[in-house]
Amino acid sequence: MFSESLARSTGHLKIYNEGITHNGTFHADDVLSTCLLILINPKFSYKRLNEVPASFSGIVYDIGGGKYDHHMEVKKRNNGKLYAAFGLIWKDYGSCFMEQENAELFDDVFVSEIDKCDTSSNTNLLSSSIEYFNPKWNSKIKSDVAFDHAVQTFLPILKGLIEHFKNSTFIPRFCKTINPDIMIALENINEKQYYNKNRIHYDKVSNAWNLYYKNIFMNDDNRMFENTFISQVNKTYGKYKTSPFILGISLIPRRKRIDILEEIILERIQSINSLLPAREECERIYKSSNRKDLLIFDRYLPYTSLSTDHEDVKGVIYPSERGGYSVLSIDMNEEEKQRIGLDLKAGYKRMYFPEEIRGRDKALLNKFSNGLIFVHPSGYIASCNELQDAINFFNKII
Repeated sequence: MFSESLARSTGHLKIYNEGITHNGTFHADDVLSTCLLILINPKFSYKRLNEVPASFSGIVYDIGGGKYDHHMEVKKRNNGKLYAAFGLIWKDYGSCFMEQENAELFDDVFVSEIDKCDTSSNTNLLSSSIEYFNPKWNSKIKSDVAFDHAVQTFLPILKGLIEHFKNSTFIPRFCKTINPDIMIALENINEKQYYNKNRIHYDKVSNAWNLYYKNIFMNDDNRMFENTFISQVNKTYGKYKTSPFILGISLIPRRKRIDILEEIILERIQSINSLLPAREECERIYKSSNRKDLLIFDRYLPYTSLSTDHEDVKGVIYPSERGGYSVLSIDMNEEEKQRIGLDLKAGYKRMYFPEEIRGRDKALLNKFSNGLIFVHPSGYIASCNELQDAINFFNKII
């Protein structure tokens, strides 16, 4: 049943006790969809699978090509913004939490921004923070365990957002204590994770970070943390002059906010720490590869260094946790975007798959290229049955 403190009326909508979403790498879309379904029904349970059993009668989302999947069919809002699973579920169930007007505002302010990160190469700090909860490439943590951890971490954020927009159309544009909260979180991480008992309080986040990063990082990538997190937490954008991160973090009690910031920061730190060995592995594979436009990994690797160091690499292939092999286009770096006059702040890939095969069914895809089983609507991720199928598909595109 619905949580009485949140839900208004179920109407004709079915309340699900169980659901299935996709396994493997997760994003804000499927994590927050799961959080939403738990808020609808606290007894809701879920499984992460590669295929949906034919006999399954629960809700299926972000997989399977059905009502709450956006991968096989481009689904647009009336304002032109694309739907992902999170928005599709909110479209049906949002008015059960709040008045329709409030539900539509919440979709425009928050839900559509999360969807945009799943349907394009754009991102926001909250979405990227959720993605950092995926197991690091050299970690032994199982993907399902990491997904559960992400759901439990971000569930209070979504609950706080819904509770707020249920009662108000006021849109928070800053979090008054965010900077001291980050300092406290950094100090707590330093004490809990790295056993440094010297708690020194500073009045600026940069000072606190400069104190602690040497004890946290294995290398000099502290600048990356500053650029991708510290400098982003207070940034606002769009017609509402806010961001999903500011919205989410400002609407929960301060003690809980600090706890969540600890989890977010620690996951990001661990991810950055994994980049140096990943960079070395990417370089080794690049040097040993006979061709440079396509690199083949024996597992997923963070590929950021290929964008900055090797402009001749157009794509990578690696075994997918969902089965088969993934084909992924590499990001352009700033120099590339500047040379051809693209927006430096926007994300662009070095190649895109043809529009006529994006989000299409397996039968059509297999006619285009043997063994091709999936092409994301965004046009830069695809899947094939076998390694040679993936190579052949890349060759056809390039």
